[in-house]
Amino acid sequence: MAGARLLCIRVEFDMQYYPLQVFWSDKDEAYIAFAADLPGCSAAGETEMEVLERAHKAIKLWLEVSTKADNSIPQPSKPHIPWASGF
Repeated sequence: MAGARLLCIRVEFDMQYYPLQVFWSDKDEAYIAFAADLPGCSAAGETEMEVLERAHKAIKLWLEVSTKADNSIPQPSKPHIPWASGF
């Protein structure tokens, strides 16, 4: 995914950190964010700040709804950060 940035966003739900991919979409003319660990959890926004705020809300709601529905909650994956190898 060209131009994608991998960020980790903390949600207040059990203080978990979920990896978040953020990229600009020419087709949508917006920033897109998706949490690969949470199927269907994504957000869009006109600015990076807006998409991060919306993604935070989307992750929190995804976790709350899944918990209320008694669905299993996936553990956050650990993002691969090539420059951090050996730390």
